[in-house]
Amino acid sequence: MKKNQVGKSIKILCTISLSIVLILLIIFVVLDFQQETVQITDEIRSGASGEFIQLKEGKVRYQLRGPDTAELIIFIHGGGIIGEEIWMKNIPYFESRGYQTLSFDLYDRGYSDRVKYENSPELFLSQLTQLVDALQLRNKRAHIIAMSLGAIIALDYAASNSKQIDKLVMIDPVVAGDFRPSMAYRLPLISDMMMTFYWYPNAIGIQENEFVDKQQFLPYAERLRYFMNFKGYKRTTR
Repeated sequence: MKKNQVGKSIKILCTISLSIVLILLIIFVVLDFQQETVQITDEIRSGASGEFIQLKEGKVRYQLRGPDTAELIIFIHGGGIIGEEIWMKNIPYFESRGYQTLSFDLYDRGYSDRVKYENSPELFLSQLTQLVDALQLRNKRAHIIAMSLGAIIALDYAASNSKQIDKLVMIDPVVAGDFRPSMAYRLPLISDMMMTFYWYPNAIGIQENEFVDKQQFLPYAERLRYFMNFKGYKRTTR
């Protein structure tokens, strides 16, 4: 009798557990289908500011402003999905002081291609090097202003091109530690669920906490929401 009761309890527990798993999977599929609904195309890019160039690993959006005879400043953004637009309030200041400026979207961000390669310092260094060469800026003395993840790229580029780079400015630099995501975000199913259930729905609210002036956050949030719709966002931000 007791064995039958134990057996029934186990069956009920298994049934409940399987039901919960099934419900979670259904919710996951529905939410995942509603997220990242847009593929970046040339038609979408036609409405973007700046120019586009095809490099070895993919297409890159960049903006080169100012006279060719002026000193050059290269801006490298961090890991944020809005890409070079993070500098939109800074670059006009330097332009008004007579500098030439170069800003661009790192791969998997902004309007640049979502590439098949894993994000790494080597990938981004190659991207910047190819871009500078394609625009024939390699022999031009330059300064770099970089923030967060961009500092790694800036240091690598400056180390490889020390004769070209004059000054290097790093804002809130990320220059040490493992470039890869934490272990939880490397586990396929766990990672997918964390990004779908937690990060994607809360990304804007989480980043709002980084702003002291909430009014400054509003235009950023609008662009963040826009770029989050493009396929590849969750993979990029892990």
